[in-house]
Amino acid sequence: MRFAGIGIFTLSEGEVSGYYFTAETALRGRPILKRGGRSSDLAQVETLLTRINPPSTLRREVLDGDLYEDLVATPLRALSEWIEDSERFGRLESIFEEQLRGCSVSIGITHGDLSLNNIFEDAGEITGIIDWDDSCLNGVPVCDAISHLCSRHIRRGNTLSLTLLALAAREWPEGEELQFLERCYARFG
Repeated sequence: MRFAGIGIFTLSEGEVSGYYFTAETALRGRPILKRGGRSSDLAQVETLLTRINPPSTLRREVLDGDLYEDLVATPLRALSEWIEDSERFGRLESIFEEQLRGCSVSIGITHGDLSLNNIFEDAGEITGIIDWDDSCLNGVPVCDAISHLCSRHIRRGNTLSLTLLALAAREWPEGEELQFLERCYARFG
């Protein structure tokens, strides 16, 4: 399988003890997590996101109805098991609804978990991405940028719920991470 110049070759897949697995080709290098998530990684991740979704492959749609349900509400509800405080989760749901429903966004390929663990590098160059289980051909690409930033924020000792609340309330990101996110918003809507 190929996504916009990024080769992903499945060696094997199946189910063992009720768990689905996919074994893909071996990648050179190690997760960028091992480098500590340096700011220089942001430029490489931004380039990677553009390679996965070149402008000519994106289409604009309004986040409403079934599309909002599929791409925002359902995944957000899945997070409720990780956010035990129902009042906090309700606030998060309201913020996402208020800020996203009705927005025009770019639709394209999403990885679904573009964390520091899933991007591999060797000698300062990204060599590939692993763990495509949550990928989607009709997703919101800017979500991969947000997913990446969240993994960096959590790596610094923040919880998932605090990270999402800070993002939704626009209290975080800041500095280079905010500039990265703003460029991704401009590119992907």
